[in-house]
Amino acid sequence: MRVGPIEYTIHRDSGLLYVRAEGHLRSSDILAYLEVLDGDPSYRVGFHVLIDLRGVDHYDLDPDDIRTVAAANAGFAEKSPPGSLALVSPKDAVYGLLRMFQALSEGQNLDVQVFRTIEEAVEWLEVPADLIAP
Repeated sequence: MRVGPIEYTIHRDSGLLYVRAEGHLRSSDILAYLEVLDGDPSYRVGFHVLIDLRGVDHYDLDPDDIRTVAAANAGFAEKSPPGSLALVSPKDAVYGLLRMFQALSEGQNLDVQVFRTIEEAVEWLEVPADLIAP
C-alpha cells in the first residue's frame, strides 16, 4: 500500500510490517501513513516493524515534527502494539532525528532501535532478509 512517498508491505507469515520511504518526506506523510495503517485489517498486533528510510533524499522534519510523530505513533502503538520497531537510515541528519524519535519513545510499550544498515535491523528483528528491498 502506498501513502505518498511511503509504501508498506505486510508479510503476515513472517509477522513483519516493512515500511519504505523514498524521495521527499514530511511529517504529514508519516501521519497519513499511520492513519491508513490504523484502518488496514491486515495489520496485526505484535508484528515487527522495519522502517527503511535509506531512499529518503530530502525531508521537512524538525524536532517539533518528530515530537508530533512520536506522540501519534504512541497512540497507535497503544491500540495496536507492535513487536519491535527498527528504524534505518545511513544518513547522519536522518539518523539523528531517528535517535530523537527513539528517545521520545522510551517509557512507552515500544521497543525501538535505530540502525545505519538494513542488515543490522534485519538481524535484530530476526526476520528473513529476502522480505526487504535491496
